[in-house]
Amino acid sequence: VGTWGANGGSHWDMGPADHIKSIKICAKGVVDSIAFMYVVGETAEDTPRYGGPGGAPNLACLLLHLHQIFDEEYLTAISGYIGEYGGTPCISQLTFTTNMGTYGPYGDGGGTPFNLPVEEGKIARFYGRAGTYLKAIGAIVNTTSMNAPVIKVGTWGANGGSHWDMGPADHINSIKICAKGVVDSIAFMYVVGETAEDTPRYGGPGGAPNLACLLLHLHQIFDEEYLTAISGYIGEYGGTPCISQLTFTTNMGTYGPYGDGGGTPFNLPVEEGKIARFYGRAGTYLKTIGVYLKPN
Repeated sequence: VGTWGANGGSHWDMGPADHIKSIKICAKGVVDSIAFMYVVGETAEDTPRYGGPGGAPNLACLLLHLHQIFDEEYLTAISGYIGEYGGTPCISQLTFTTNMGTYGPYGDGGGTPFNLPVEEGKIARFYGRAGTYLKAIGAIVNTTSMNAPVIKVGTWGANGGSHWDMGPADHINSIKICAKGVVDSIAFMYVVGETAEDTPRYGGPGGAPNLACLLLHLHQIFDEEYLTAISGYIGEYGGTPCISQLTFTTNMGTYGPYGDGGGTPFNLPVEEGKIARFYGRAGTYLKTIGVYLKPN
């Protein structure tokens, strides 16, 4: 999943890992570099340093010791900011969350925020790009259950409203969005087996007549077109927090943006796999949205 950050630098990938034991970050104004200790089988390995040698002495090379007992502690979220230093785009801040607590933030931040919360699953390893600074970061996400065919990621948005989940789907055929200033509601047509189903409308009845209920027809041939990214903004309308804009990307193109936007951006690009279904919270407006990821 990802990456988040800037172009340039060299690609890096820490490789397969059964468990990440520690994360070593050199940071002050921005994130200069990152390195990992991980376990494969019974062998502990150290990665190279990805990034440059900078970082103030009092903050350089902060070592985050994740719990040493195998799989007792695991990563459930990464967040940060994409900014710049001396005109060079880079990751300006990182925060890591596990099932036991939060580590960070590291780096002064500033710029565009990003956030990858994994609700059911774990972050198994990292990859990205690096040069003088850490340029970009992405994550490989695994299920924490051998019986789970999908990984639940998110949500992005505000508290309140009622929980919704569109349920299992073999293919999403269409997405129906009612939006003007913000996203009022969303609904889906999907296929399970050979049966087409329609979800209820998740959210309220608003949306200007000329923009309400825009119907996004994803390609009808099964699995020829599938969702590879979702992005948007978390804002408010009349003092009510909600999703203010949504954009969908497939392997064939981009749909949107829908809603005027404004607020805090979010972005989930899926590099290998697809978005299989959606869930979230809704009231008068669409309050939050999250996804289930599935390997191709």
